[in-house]
Amino acid sequence: MTLAVAVLLHGEDGMDFIYFLSALLIVALPLTVFSVLTYLVTKGYFKREKKGG
Repeated sequence: MTLAVAVLLHGEDGMDFIYFLSALLIVALPLTVFSVLTYLVTKGYFKREKKGG
């Protein structure tokens, strides 16, 4: 489904579609940031343990 068809299916102004996309962004952004931070901290921890520090 293309973006234009999705906007047309969700009313005249498409505001509910914009709200839907913003809700996805509100959920996806913190998940992505905290997942990347967790990965980097874990990677650094195991790198330090491998060196013997």
